[in-house]
Amino acid sequence: MNPNGISAVSGEFKKSVDSYWITELCLTEFPAFGAKYDQVTYEYFLRQIIMNWRRTRKRPVIIRKSVFVLTCNLMQKYFKNFHTNMTNYYDLECAILNQRFIQYELILIGIKAD
Repeated sequence: MNPNGISAVSGEFKKSVDSYWITELCLTEFPAFGAKYDQVTYEYFLRQIIMNWRRTRKRPVIIRKSVFVLTCNLMQKYFKNFHTNMTNYYDLECAILNQRFIQYELILIGIKAD
């Protein structure tokens, strides 16, 4: 909601893609910290996907598609058998699981900031 916050202004910068890379690094390092890939983590991951998209939404489509493909891979690697309990994330989850980029973007455009 902050018009000067990182999510509001980061989309114009190349480094906005770092949001994805930090997400991937955190998931990779979970075991080192004794963290589990559980339902709570999965729901948080879905919220992070939204944040990553908001930070990269002004980047060229090739960048957004790349982040989408990498995100699909993360979901498959760490959360293959998980499904959201939150009805407002169900469509987003389906778009990612079915690798539908355009649907993914349209859903994210419609999601209001938490």
